[in-house]
Amino acid sequence: RQMSPWRDWVIAAFNRNMPVDQFITWQLAGDLLPDATHEQRLATGFNRNHMQSQEGGIVSEEYRTEYVADRVNTFGAAFLGLTLECARCHDHKYDPVLQKDYFKLFAFFNNVNETGQIPYSGMPSPTVTVSTPEDFGNQGKLPTHPELLDYLAVSFRDSGWNLKGLLRQIVLSETYRQSSAASPQSLETDPANAKLSRGPSYRLAAEQIRDNALAASGLLVRKVGGPSVYPYQPPGLWEELATRNATTYTQGTGDDLYRRSLYTVWKRTTPPPSAISFDASERLLCTVKRQRTSTPLQALVLLNDVQYVEAARVLAERVLLEGGPTPDERITLAYRLLTSRRPTATELAAVKALHDKERATFAARPKAAQALRGAGEKLPARTLDPVDVATWTVVASTIMNTDEAVNKR
Repeated sequence: RQMSPWRDWVIAAFNRNMPVDQFITWQLAGDLLPDATHEQRLATGFNRNHMQSQEGGIVSEEYRTEYVADRVNTFGAAFLGLTLECARCHDHKYDPVLQKDYFKLFAFFNNVNETGQIPYSGMPSPTVTVSTPEDFGNQGKLPTHPELLDYLAVSFRDSGWNLKGLLRQIVLSETYRQSSAASPQSLETDPANAKLSRGPSYRLAAEQIRDNALAASGLLVRKVGGPSVYPYQPPGLWEELATRNATTYTQGTGDDLYRRSLYTVWKRTTPPPSAISFDASERLLCTVKRQRTSTPLQALVLLNDVQYVEAARVLAERVLLEGGPTPDERITLAYRLLTSRRPTATELAAVKALHDKERATFAARPKAAQALRGAGEKLPARTLDPVDVATWTVVASTIMNTDEAVNKR
């Protein structure tokens, strides 16, 4: 399915700070507004982001019904903070939504027309004060700061549903701007940071990690909008798992390899493996809150995936050309680009030792240096010594794998 027109609308809506009440209304029922515009009808493409089956022999009405049910469930999860699936079958004693309520919603989405249809052609931060944003019902956690939540909600409404204003209000607050370093006293009295005694700390999302590596190297293409792109992916995955429709993955070229991750093509049966390694949703169902894991596989992706090896190599060329004549200056530039801070004296000494060791290794193995210099489709800088480039590629890759390059602190 080609959903890029709807995606472009969403991006444009965020960029112009569209009031959130309009943003929601247009996507749910833009085609039902008086004298609906093309843009309002396009927004209802939101209702067609569900899975579709193109297999032969399926019962069309059965699957159409499942699509409607997906719309109901997505509405509940995204806009009500409730799981509605159980009410489809029967009433539940402690569930505020009855079966008849479920099918009233079902009836609304069952009448969605095709004005926003795009035919088949072959990102989240922690929610303030609530640890279960996917469940505001009886089974969810209560807000830790209900007065603060009420204040933010009322000020958000009174601002005209100004989302950028709300985000600015939060990130400029003294609470958010605290250091995330946990003192022994803080760990003892507030181990889970429920009392907001320190700043937020969490691993970045898969898209942010990739985009940060591309931005630090200078590879990131900041073009906005357009169809999905086909960056690097291990060969043979689509061919191995596809049964019909888009059975071959044709890798893009040029700028398409370095667009923001938002534009990466997504095939639900074969999602990008590097993104899945960093807990990106498979997009089978509406996901309000992604899990955040820490696994050895993630380090292997950063060390070996061609997207990150190439980014490290191009970053190496950048520090050689822009970082100054000394290793200290070059290491400092790499740290600032990847972590937004200067290295400590201990880190500087450790990375200098790594640099010296790797340079000796590549000087003795010039073919290995040439091979590493050729990682990815971006042509190497011909004026630089391959041994230097390979050495600094390892240095850049190492810094790219540090805690602060992949975590918000």
